[in-house]
Amino acid sequence: MNRDPVRYRHTQTGWWLRFCLYAIALLAFGPGIVASRPGDWTALFPFVGLALAMIFATLFSMLSVEVTDAEVRWYYGAGWPLWDVSRLLLESAESADIDYRLGIWWRTPRGVAYQVATGEAVALATDETEYLISTDDSVALLRALGAMEPA
Repeated sequence: MNRDPVRYRHTQTGWWLRFCLYAIALLAFGPGIVASRPGDWTALFPFVGLALAMIFATLFSMLSVEVTDAEVRWYYGAGWPLWDVSRLLLESAESADIDYRLGIWWRTPRGVAYQVATGEAVALATDETEYLISTDDSVALLRALGAMEPA
């Protein structure tokens, strides 16, 4: 991992995604919790499942982007999974709209999409592929990449 100082760091939280994942977790594990019998060790399974689902929902509803002098990094939650692109390989960085489903989409008309919310994104292009990274701070991210002059 590169140890250059971070010039830009921002985390976007997909509140609707988090809410929907929480609701799905409650619907999936709630009946098991209600139907569990005291003293039965298998009654722990729905509680463990609900706790894990809530943890994953929280982690994967946050997308962070960091820019250093050498690279651009983006990751979900606590830093895993992590993707990076050397700034030397970047051919362009521009604002884009992103209206795909939430999550990681390997095949979109423009490239690979990473998102926790629909709306704004920054498109990072290399000679091999284009990465669409959702953000609610596209102006500052583009400024950090040097793709936009300060207003």
